[in-house]
Amino acid sequence: MVNGSTSPDQGGQAEAVDPAFGRNIRRIYAYQVLTNVSLWMPIWIVFLHNDRHLSLGQILLIAGVGWIMQAAADVPLGVFADAFGRKVTVLTGTCVLTVGLALLAVLPGFYGVAAGYLFWAIGTAMMSGTDTALLYESARLAGREEDFPKIASHSFQLIQGAQAAGSIGGSLLASLGLGLPMLVTAGLSGVAAIALAGTREPPAEHDRRPGYTEVVRSATRYLGGHPPVLALVVYAAMIGGTAFFVPFVLFQPEMQSQTVALGWFGLLFTGLRLASLAGSRYGYKLITDSSLGSWLAAVPAVMVVLFLVVAGSRTWWLAYLAMLAIAVANASVRPHLSAILNRLVTSKIRATLLSFQNLSMTVFIAVMHPAVGVMTDTWGLRWAFVLLAGLSLLPFVARAFMDVKAPAAAPAAAPAEAEAVSTTEAS
Repeated sequence: MVNGSTSPDQGGQAEAVDPAFGRNIRRIYAYQVLTNVSLWMPIWIVFLHNDRHLSLGQILLIAGVGWIMQAAADVPLGVFADAFGRKVTVLTGTCVLTVGLALLAVLPGFYGVAAGYLFWAIGTAMMSGTDTALLYESARLAGREEDFPKIASHSFQLIQGAQAAGSIGGSLLASLGLGLPMLVTAGLSGVAAIALAGTREPPAEHDRRPGYTEVVRSATRYLGGHPPVLALVVYAAMIGGTAFFVPFVLFQPEMQSQTVALGWFGLLFTGLRLASLAGSRYGYKLITDSSLGSWLAAVPAVMVVLFLVVAGSRTWWLAYLAMLAIAVANASVRPHLSAILNRLVTSKIRATLLSFQNLSMTVFIAVMHPAVGVMTDTWGLRWAFVLLAGLSLLPFVARAFMDVKAPAAAPAAAPAEAEAVSTTEAS
């Protein structure tokens, strides 16, 4: 039942507070933990090479195509979430992801792995961004909108902690069978779908659900008319995209090049996940509203230096320490970026704009996979880190167009304008 208290809506109107949506937050936390215990993470290259007998070139080809497919599906599926509901979109994506992981665990050969990646990419695209929108709207409807930076920080901590635990458990399971980490991860994703099924769908903020084209035009015009929002989307995508390559692409070959024993990979990978967890936890406390602008300018500069340190290191521990620092720097600003973007935009296009952000990062990662591979094969692994150092300068350009104080001040005009755009497009 809805109680008599109210909270301010995005457009300045009073909105009833429903404590039932507070239970959504706990269920979404459980869902995020279960879907991020990625047991396959520290051994996936070894699994595909040794158990599925694929060459490194074939692995990168399949992974690159998977990222491209995710990029192509990301925005349309975000629009689907805005038009038909967050919960149904995330729940469907989780089921599709479960199928993909199961196929990867049981199907042999190049085409079997490619089929698993196909489902994996589509499921991930349906989940990305939309689960964050569901978490934010649940907090708002529960009267906890002002607490969302803290809620987002807890979310990131749980995700990083789950991945850290999964990296250790995955190594143990792989000793019994290389396919077991994938298979057990699929089972955990199925349990996550059950947990998510108990959440409540946030009500639509309009009398009718908008059509696909209507929402796309509204969101596109919103970005075109709000350069600070577009700059924020680009900044978040670039920072996250460059940091992605450390644990998920370059960590294993860098440690191998430094002659680190394979048995240490799981523990070292766990350290990278814990570093991200620490960044999410303490970055939320360390970065204040008044210092956020300076932090957003400093983080890209720090990452440039750290990538160059990895490129020039001659000892594994120095390279690893720099990787840990990269993980901390990236994770420290992520809760704040999420909170700014969520507060700045109206509910009916929130998932679409979050999907634009995920799309930008996905396209970047998809393009950079072959670029990093070619550079490594041609000139050596260290030049891949030099390339990432150069790319870390790009967020400086986006930072010049950002106004980090605007979202926390008076976002009331933005939803009104978005409403007018939707009304115009619908007529």
